[in-house]
Amino acid sequence: MPTLNEAIRLLILPFRIAWISLKVAWALIGCVLCLWLGAFLAYWIGLTLAYMFLPEAWTQAMWAWSSGFYHDHLWFRVATIAPFTFLVALPFAYLKDERTPEQRTKEMEQRRKQNDDLIAARQQEQLREEQQAAQELSRLQAQNSLFG
Repeated sequence: MPTLNEAIRLLILPFRIAWISLKVAWALIGCVLCLWLGAFLAYWIGLTLAYMFLPEAWTQAMWAWSSGFYHDHLWFRVATIAPFTFLVALPFAYLKDERTPEQRTKEMEQRRKQNDDLIAARQQEQLREEQQAAQELSRLQAQNSLFG
């Protein structure tokens, strides 16, 4: 039996490695995307504050730098247009949802009920395990007192 367990562990190991590698890759991609969106949001806020508070020459210099960067680098154009597109398109993706507010409320109630049922089932299972453990303990104590 230990040999079978070792064989199964060795068989599953490459799949576990692949799964963890995939999780790490997706986490890195997510971090890069968050940093990317955060950097452009900070840049937009910086330009806005520059327009409001900095002298006009500084604001024009910042704008000239960014427009030159935009003109010279394709990746900067894509990276500039994509967040704006996402910010504009996401509300439309929400509006495309054809469910009525009543259907959404009904689905939320169903999810809440399922969640409550799962919690109740887990609590019952935990209580059952605790009762079994208490019965086993009392059985062992009785056995020890008889044969101790």
